Amino acid sequence: MTKLPILRSPRGRAAALAAVLAALTVCAGDAVARSHPFGPLTRSVNDLGNQFVPFHARLWDLLHGRADGGLLLNWQSGYGTGFLPDFGTYLSSPFALLVGVFPRDRIDLAVYAVTLVKTGAAAAAMTWLLTALRRGRGREWAAVVLGASYALCGWSVIEAVYNPMWLDGLIAFPLLCLAAEWARTGRRPVLGTLLVTLAWVSNFYTAYMATLGAALVLVVRLLVEGGTRRERVRG
Repeated sequence: MTKLPILRSPRGRAAALAAVLAALTVCAGDAVARSHPFGPLTRSVNDLGNQFVPFHARLWDLLHGRADGGLLLNWQSGYGTGFLPDFGTYLSSPFALLVGVFPRDRIDLAVYAVTLVKTGAAAAAMTWLLTALRRGRGREWAAVVLGASYALCGWSVIEAVYNPMWLDGLIAFPLLCLAAEWARTGRRPVLGTLLVTLAWVSNFYTAYMATLGAALVLVVRLLVEGGTRRERVRG
């Protein structure tokens, strides 16, 4: 069987391993807690059940051509309300499109799957960033542990678990740091710009906080790494 191109490199395998480890850990925790889909306890509490699952159900209707209204107006809410602001706030992440492959009556399971994928993506992104900053033989294992730990931080498994849109910020932070590193070294300007755009489109609410954090990391990198003053200013 032919491997995916990204899995042919040690960095790619490390990122994939961190993603799988983070996702499996979330599943194991939910299985121990006997929460859905591993037990009878529901996850649809707080805003998750009252807003975010219904929003993703609305997205499912749009994707399958069954929505009453369209992207601009939602006739299924009250006497009709604008839907584009809700889409931009809650559903603009590319990961949200995954709900379209699930049955309409399993949207709660679809949102759970999106949560797992986002958690794994955050672990993979951080692992990729760490291996880009410090390369060397044997460093991939440390990056796997740190990347998975980052994705499984307390904020992620306690707060963002019922607000899956916030997980886009968890993914955005290492991606923005990677884009900043490319800017510092004068590499990949187009790809770096695309990463910044993707982060802000996915969820602007968490993207601006992730951007502040990435800017701080960039300032520290400019101060501690070698180079002339002109190179630092250019970065």
